[in-house]
Amino acid sequence: MAPTRRRVLQALGAASAAAIAGCSSDGGGGSGDDGNDSTGGSTDAPAADDGDATGDGSAQDEPQSPEAAARQLVDHLFAGEYEAGQALFVEAYQSRATPAILERLRLGFNAAGGAFQEITGVETSVRSGLDAVDLTLQLERTTAPFRVTVTQDVQIRSAIIAGEYERASYADAGRFDATEHTLEPGGCQLGATVTTPADAEQAPGVVLVHGSGPSDRDLTVGANKPYRDLAEGLASRGVAVLRYEKRTFACNVAAAEHTVDHVTVDDALHALSWFRNRDDVLADDVAVVGHSLGAMMAPEIARRDGRVAGAVGLAAPTRPLADVFLDQVDHLASVGEHTPSGIEQQRNQWQRAAEQIRTGNFEDDESLLGYPGALWRSLDGYDPVATAEGLDVPQHYLQGGRDYQVTVEDDFAAWQSAFGDADDVALSAYDPLNHAFLPGQGPSVPQAYAVPNQVSESVVADLAAWLQR
Repeated sequence: MAPTRRRVLQALGAASAAAIAGCSSDGGGGSGDDGNDSTGGSTDAPAADDGDATGDGSAQDEPQSPEAAARQLVDHLFAGEYEAGQALFVEAYQSRATPAILERLRLGFNAAGGAFQEITGVETSVRSGLDAVDLTLQLERTTAPFRVTVTQDVQIRSAIIAGEYERASYADAGRFDATEHTLEPGGCQLGATVTTPADAEQAPGVVLVHGSGPSDRDLTVGANKPYRDLAEGLASRGVAVLRYEKRTFACNVAAAEHTVDHVTVDDALHALSWFRNRDDVLADDVAVVGHSLGAMMAPEIARRDGRVAGAVGLAAPTRPLADVFLDQVDHLASVGEHTPSGIEQQRNQWQRAAEQIRTGNFEDDESLLGYPGALWRSLDGYDPVATAEGLDVPQHYLQGGRDYQVTVEDDFAAWQSAFGDADDVALSAYDPLNHAFLPGQGPSVPQAYAVPNQVSESVVADLAAWLQR
């Protein structure tokens, strides 16, 4: 069945956060994930209106060509002239390119790539009756693609970060083999990829487990594929990896059946059993590696499986997810100088929903914070730290210092408190990394996920060394 496309950060465990920021798909990204409108950094999406925008454009020269309009937008964007940038858009779309949204677009470029240097490339084409201008932006640490579509009367219709995935620099294609498979747990077919070291008859292995929302096997976010980076990087270092489509990406799941067991734990247990039966995998040396909600559930997956060689949590929440989500909204409201006028209303709505979740006053098919009540009910009473403390297997918890979705202060600190002196539990923090373990600087914003990047090599190297200890 065709995957449902929703918003980009749900795949990273932050339902609806990108909707506030105005992220949307306009082509040029990978397949959808959590609602993955996969390009992440688009101004062509419904968003909360920004009350301080003037949008009159009276103080700027009118561009005379699509390229001039695109260049003018870049100039305004990186000069912090967001009202002037908004005025370049078709009037009907100016509410989708408010100063708040444009500011976050600039912050996304800067976070992932550093300061803007210059435009180094321009290509023009026609797409769906609109002039498309593809710009290559030279940033301090990388280049970034920026596509601007322009109407016949030289007004901007959309602007997106439209890059394509590039294999991680540390992934050596000559050192691993990749094969395609289909897992069939409980009436759903999940596309999967197994990546194995090319020079080993048998290798230790890991199964990658997704976060809260729908995601493809690569955890595709814009031009980035963090799970593919991990899989190919680990396989290049001697570790076999299984990654698979999440059930909510591959198949329709009724709201009332959307429990954490049905959409996460049971499929992970099936994947572990399937992976152990391969001749090229050491059956007694397979670990579970979860990200976000998958990391939160990694101790429970390990407990139920009973055979894993280790449990790994990448950005593992320790708090109730409703609290995690509310803190994400607070962060997004605090970033930059411009705040969307609708964010306080959304915060109040989420606060009411969080209270419903705490009291259990909801139906299983009721949507709360972007997820069915069944999911929230199934998580009630689950304590990842207590579950982890009951395990008798090695564990490793890794955390990005720039992660605003699962934080060092509120989540990683709990893992440190529980396991700071434990010999069989490793704790690793990486200051420059965000929730997807992509490096950057400055404030973390959803749009940064769309800028071409790669999972930090230090994470891959540390994880490979720990798995082969």
